[in-house]
Amino acid sequence: PSPPVSRWARQPLPARNAPCPCGSGRRYRQCCGAVGVHTGPGTTTPGSTAASAANPSVQPATLLAEALRRHHAGRVDEARALYEAVLAQEPDNAHALHFLGLIRWQSGDRDGGEALVRRSLAARPEAAEFHANLALCLHEAGRFDDAIAASRAALALAPDQVQALNNLGLSLKERGDYDDALACFDRVLALAPDFAEARWNRDVTLRSRGRSG
Repeated sequence: PSPPVSRWARQPLPARNAPCPCGSGRRYRQCCGAVGVHTGPGTTTPGSTAASAANPSVQPATLLAEALRRHHAGRVDEARALYEAVLAQEPDNAHALHFLGLIRWQSGDRDGGEALVRRSLAARPEAAEFHANLALCLHEAGRFDDAIAASRAALALAPDQVQALNNLGLSLKERGDYDDALACFDRVLALAPDFAEARWNRDVTLRSRGRSG
């Protein structure tokens, strides 16, 4: 069977001592990375998804952290409810907009998903992974020129992001720009020699270039 040829640039959970992605200025372990759901100063409870989402005393940053954890664990419906709860309190929360947009896109609501992803980019245009994910959405929709533009926007911010390079190569290949696509895959493999998807994509592109000639 063929290996997968594309990859979402999902934001990894931060290291415990890294700055929290919610923008609080605190370390992740002291903020969104704290175990459980915080319902107020000094209190921590595990809480169900429904109870957490419906409880207005739960801070958006805590809801977002729990949504990210559940999304990473594959509990997509629970993550969706928590992202929606974040947006009920903070309608412009970039991370909730972005990852809810990806869930909607992958669930078949391409228009709604793309709209949310674009709103997340309006809120955080400096987020390279957001541009990379938009590029993959556009690629899957067959909008290769738009996908190439989004991948290049990601790479302008993070030139060595291998997911964005891989996805740019895929879109260039589909447009028939085989040499430029191969340059992308070569760059990925120079940065990440074990990136099996890029190696496969390079081989497929070489065969496609040979047939076109």
